[in-house]
Amino acid sequence: GGEGWIVIVDGLEDIIEGHVWLGSICIFGGIWHILTKAFAWAQRALVWSGEAYLSYNIGALSIFDFIGCCFFWFNNTAYPSEFYGPTGPEASQAQTFTFLVRDQHLGTNVGSAQGPTGLDKYLMRSPTGEVIFGGETMRFCQTFKKVIDNFERNKIKKITLRINPCLIKLGMLNLKRQQKKEHISKIHMHTIRG
Repeated sequence: GGEGWIVIVDGLEDIIEGHVWLGSICIFGGIWHILTKAFAWAQRALVWSGEAYLSYNIGALSIFDFIGCCFFWFNNTAYPSEFYGPTGPEASQAQTFTFLVRDQHLGTNVGSAQGPTGLDKYLMRSPTGEVIFGGETMRFCQTFKKVIDNFERNKIKKITLRINPCLIKLGMLNLKRQQKKEHISKIHMHTIRG
């Protein structure tokens, strides 16, 4: 040991031992705090009230959450890709494609997709590791919408991808409606000018 950072741990035994070690430190620290009195500098520097205790604890939890995000983003032993989705390196180039093909089942049957299966990591991370649920979701939904819009623009009849026939029919109807609106607006503009 000693080389690298704690996030690169690659053995389940090490992860369990780390939890036992940190848990025992927390238990002994709690006992020590119960049995001893605060030092003079701590009595002067810290606020002593219920709200302050709560805020100190929430601050400590947030630090642990940020550490957990690093594990979640990089470590495949603590958070296997099979259950939590790909790690950062695994998903760097193929994240959107994986979302569309595996999670949305695009190309087989969009209408009966059984919903996201590996979105835990998608929704809880960004390249820097912070928790940003909404932004990632919006980014992926926007990509999915762009794909469907491109299908409509490129004359769906010529597309040979395996997509739900209902989706193709819907796209053709939307395309016909759009063409009809454009035709009516051209006639209307011609009438106004004439």
